[in-house]
Amino acid sequence: MPTSSEGRVKEMRDLITAKKNMEGALRAFDSKQKELTARFPMSADKFMAIWKKGPELQGIPAFTRKNGVICVSDESMFDYSVLGESIASFCIGLDQLLVAFDLEDLNHRVFETFAWYSSAFQFMDSIMSICGIHYIHRPLAPPLVREVRKRVLGQHKPKELIELAERYFEIPFLRGESDGASWSFQRTGPSHESRWMDFGKLVVALIDSGRSHEIPDPVRNMYGYLKAIAEFRAHRLEWEYFSTQFPNEGRFKAAVLAHGSDIAAIRHRAVYQNQSYDVFSYAMLEQGRRVEEFTNATEEFVRRFALAMAKWNGVMLWDIWSHLKNMKPFPQRGLDWAQLVCTYVPLWIALMEVRLEKVCTRSEIVSIDISIRNLATEILASLRMDRRF
Repeated sequence: MPTSSEGRVKEMRDLITAKKNMEGALRAFDSKQKELTARFPMSADKFMAIWKKGPELQGIPAFTRKNGVICVSDESMFDYSVLGESIASFCIGLDQLLVAFDLEDLNHRVFETFAWYSSAFQFMDSIMSICGIHYIHRPLAPPLVREVRKRVLGQHKPKELIELAERYFEIPFLRGESDGASWSFQRTGPSHESRWMDFGKLVVALIDSGRSHEIPDPVRNMYGYLKAIAEFRAHRLEWEYFSTQFPNEGRFKAAVLAHGSDIAAIRHRAVYQNQSYDVFSYAMLEQGRRVEEFTNATEEFVRRFALAMAKWNGVMLWDIWSHLKNMKPFPQRGLDWAQLVCTYVPLWIALMEVRLEKVCTRSEIVSIDISIRNLATEILASLRMDRRF
């Protein structure tokens, strides 16, 4: 067990490492700007037009193969894109909480269950990106760049222009994994099951390292609920009692490994089969018993799970946001970490569809945890400042 002084030393070491990584990324960004300016001698207006248009010129990750190994164009900038996408997933999750609360008022359990699940999935995706497992949908390849002469409205002579043709990488889904120093990439698919299995590995890692106290109780209870359903299906004629609780951490770990991907089945039943009942409810129906107290079991477990994931995600992101905001590296260049991170968010979220203004005023959401209100407020402020967010 580390002493308090050892803990402070480790925390200081982590902060120093984070600061070095951030400064390294900023140096790479500044170097890229200078290199591009030297390579393309042109007016500032033309340069900025290219800069805004071209993914690789912006530093937005582009993927290639080198000796058969999948590589990203700039790992230092890729870290910023991961954080930006993590923030985007968090924002989408908050918006879907709004949908869930609206459906709760309408007492529509099937789609309410789906909305709770959908928000929990977005928070899980954000948490996994923070922890070094990042999924990339339709990764970009380096764009095709060519110079052309075209007639422009209002101009008598054709003008020389640079065209950038966007291209996608050969694989539609990639899974990135970081060891803390570099990223490795491999082919993956779009299945929700594989992502929940990755999340389960994170939960297991916390258990194995003696940090299971960091796992929110509703997350633990979700796995307990899935375990109870599986046990009921297998032993309903033999057992009289089925529990969602775990007598020890070993049983908890076993349930995560065995039933982690079953979370995705909740979405499938709600969306494709229009089901909000679980096997307990159907058993009560078969016996001719009243099922009112059972019918909302799935929805209630998923609801608590989604709210706990929102808090867990919000606390993680707020800690990162607060730390980076206070670093303020290279102020003389007029470039800060938030501007870099915010560059990536428009790729993945449409502002008109993510109702951050409403999130900031919805009492059920901002009361989950102070970190959610603080983070949503600051993200919204960044949007209003037109920080390329």
